[in-house]
Amino acid sequence: MPPEFDRPHIDISDQADAGRYRSPSQNVGGGRAPRIREEHGAMLRDQLRASFREEQQDREEVELPDNLELTDGAYYEVELRRGAKAEKLERKTDRIAVGATKIDPETEQISTVVFIPDESVPILEQIFEDYATGALTEKGEPQRKDYVDPIETIRRARLFSFWTDDPRALPERAQDRMWWEVWCAPENTHEVIAVFRRMDCRVADEDRWLSFPETRVIPIFARRADIELALVVAKGIAELRRGSDTPTFFLEEERENQYDWAADLAERTVWPGVNVPRVCLLDTGVNRSHLLLEPALAEGDLLTVNSDWVATDNVRESHGTEMAGLALHGDLFARLQDSQGHRLEHRLESVRIMPADGFDPNEPARIGSITLSAVASASTAWQSQTKTALATGQPAGAPVSIAPPPARDSAMISTARGGCSAFPAAMCAMPWKRIVWGRSRTTRLKIPDRRGMP
Repeated sequence: MPPEFDRPHIDISDQADAGRYRSPSQNVGGGRAPRIREEHGAMLRDQLRASFREEQQDREEVELPDNLELTDGAYYEVELRRGAKAEKLERKTDRIAVGATKIDPETEQISTVVFIPDESVPILEQIFEDYATGALTEKGEPQRKDYVDPIETIRRARLFSFWTDDPRALPERAQDRMWWEVWCAPENTHEVIAVFRRMDCRVADEDRWLSFPETRVIPIFARRADIELALVVAKGIAELRRGSDTPTFFLEEERENQYDWAADLAERTVWPGVNVPRVCLLDTGVNRSHLLLEPALAEGDLLTVNSDWVATDNVRESHGTEMAGLALHGDLFARLQDSQGHRLEHRLESVRIMPADGFDPNEPARIGSITLSAVASASTAWQSQTKTALATGQPAGAPVSIAPPPARDSAMISTARGGCSAFPAAMCAMPWKRIVWGRSRTTRLKIPDRRGMP
């Protein structure tokens, strides 16, 4: 028998058919009937003229600050047939540039933003006229067919024409402020930045820009109204997305103004009432004096399993207070950037299970009973409230101890350094993440397979 890796090849040469390679057709026409050139050329010419006239009328009515001037062109949105290539619309000699290009996932229709200088509008009109009425080529086709045939419609571009991110992430109100990714042509970068700075918008430092051969991505903190104005006074903007910045702006650069940012968010927050679900934290306690916590955490909801410990968070490496903010508001970064109101549907309560500074650490053998005592304390205080308990007071990767639910409408989970008495030791070491006992059903997230376990 031949060795495992020394076997004859399978010969399929007698099954092959030789032939020259032919690339698959792109079906640029989308399976549609041929254009009637007179109608199509005239339609595009009229659409371009109408869009240009509307743009000129709006320019006469717009009121600009003294330090801003209108650009010498305008942005238009062009729809193309399925399979067409948007970059073919560019005409560098006429300074006609293509920007954001999107494809409709259902119809595969292509739309692209095109910047057309005012002086180049007559050139495009003549192209459409040659296509519609000019003499046919030697092949019997309209002049400029490759340029004109793929175009479906022409209209003025809107803000959404530039938006290539999730539509739900686009601010709805003019005064909504956030970080934007402004994609622009390299040769127009400084002009675009100058416009935003004259509008008192914050432009990220240059070391946070992204540079590609054909575009630059500039993070800019601005209102929706600022972006819309920039599209009138700055050429070279190609695409817009929501900025995927880090919280460094708030944690470092805006350290002196952190209270003002927090106060603004607190004012925009619709705080919860009393009869709402509660998130109960089993941790190092919580300092409720923070203006983003106090309205949703009553003083009477600060509990402790040891009467000698204060119920507030007073350890050197504070943890419970930070977790309280996360449990109540989620990621603050996005909320601090916008100007919208936020409604909270739950409150907080806290049971301190970790010792205060100056006290001995919990004995590993007592972690289970401490957790049960915390569960009982919270359940006694609010028998009728829906609760979700989070315990995050231990280092990441610590084994997890799960206490059985004291009531059908409560849930408690606690990290622990040792085993627990409620379940076998093997189960305590499994990667349990969360268990929620509801009134009518049980929901488990990332529950390990317990088959074969005792």
